[in-house]
Amino acid sequence: MLVGAIKTLLNKVDAQENKITELSSENQKLKDEINRLKGEKGKPDIAKNKDDKKDSDDKKKGGKNGGRGKNKNAKEIEIHNTEEKDVEKKDLPKDAQYKGTRDVVIQDINFNLNNTKFIIHKYYSPFLGKVFEGQLPPEYKGSIFGPGIWSFVIQFHYEARMTQNLLF
Repeated sequence: MLVGAIKTLLNKVDAQENKITELSSENQKLKDEINRLKGEKGKPDIAKNKDDKKDSDDKKKGGKNGGRGKNKNAKEIEIHNTEEKDVEKKDLPKDAQYKGTRDVVIQDINFNLNNTKFIIHKYYSPFLGKVFEGQLPPEYKGSIFGPGIWSFVIQFHYEARMTQNLLF
């Protein structure tokens, strides 16, 4: 008899808890509607983070946002032009051996996409113990962005007073 009374009591407590939750959400909706009619904003719906640990692990391992300025997503970039840059034959020693190529993807903008993939040829001289490779044009050296993007950044930096960090 006592066990039955306790079960009944627990069932009533559970039912009341569900009713309180339901009434609280309805009350909040009504408050939001009143605020909306007054021209104010209601309480925002903020979704709960599901897996914060996964995102932080990706960043630590160099995942999605692993490093600024590194061309980690070169496989996903659409290539519009491809140019081959070979070493000047007069700069090579006679015993230089061809050792393959290296790909460099430079992103640029002319308000039409214009990404260029440079295929840079490399040679190795066993006698000198040195590697020779074709050179990028000077305007592309030192960055994964081309002169069009850099001029755009500099223009916004000086004319719109934007920091360069905000532009990248």
